[in-house]
Amino acid sequence: MDANMQSILDEINAFTADDDQQLETYRMRFISKKSVIGDLFAQMGQIPAEERKAYGQTINALKEAAQDKFKALIVAMEAKKESSVNAPVDLTLPPLMKMRDR
Repeated sequence: MDANMQSILDEINAFTADDDQQLETYRMRFISKKSVIGDLFAQMGQIPAEERKAYGQTINALKEAAQDKFKALIVAMEAKKESSVNAPVDLTLPPLMKMRDR
């Protein structure tokens, strides 16, 4: 794996998403057809024939890592949303007063 692919893999592993916008940013950067991984696939024709198989396997492994991380980010975000929705309510707290228009 060359330095460029390793830096992409490191970026994939380090990525975190706190909202849907960041998740979409991840998808566009690593998974879509116009992503950095898609660019690597587009360069496949420039690779010598004897190196194509190894190059393709490396890119496919990178693509699978990106997809696995995307699925993990979705699961983590759904769990975070679910935990905030199902947060226990403290019934001993006084009720919140709504501000009235004055």
